[in-house]
Amino acid sequence: MTTPAPSSAPHPSEPAATTAVPPVDPLSDALQVLLLAHTRAQAALALRLGAGRSDVDALEHLMVGPLGPGELAGRLGLTPGAVTQMVTRFERRGHARRTPDPADGRRSLVELTDQGRATVHEHVWPMLMALDDLARAIEGGEADAPQAVLTYLTGAARALGELAES
Repeated sequence: MTTPAPSSAPHPSEPAATTAVPPVDPLSDALQVLLLAHTRAQAALALRLGAGRSDVDALEHLMVGPLGPGELAGRLGLTPGAVTQMVTRFERRGHARRTPDPADGRRSLVELTDQGRATVHEHVWPMLMALDDLARAIEGGEADAPQAVLTYLTGAARALGELAES
């Protein structure tokens, strides 16, 4: 029995090869660089905190405000059981606590403690200051809006990159 010769045609699930790469809009390119820098910064923060990437994602969401465990699970794409274990780890470390939901006493909310917020700030403060400086530098400037956005995204990516490298 003979085996068929390999085909030179791409598999239907593979993208077709193109001869030219379409030009990338500078704003889109800057946003992609920013998103990649954020990913690197999250990984670096996870290492510094001795935590997993999902833990860092959760801390980012909780920095904005308290969330119900189910809502946190939905945002993170995790099961409720995984979030329960995560919150228990946060509580043991003193980073978060469960509190009754004032709007619905049957629910609980997960919120960062002062210690948890301080721990996150300790690691991201230099980046936050760099972003504030950048925002002040482009506010009131006479640059057009797309250039101001590009300047901000480029600077934000640099600040995240510095966080990942520090």
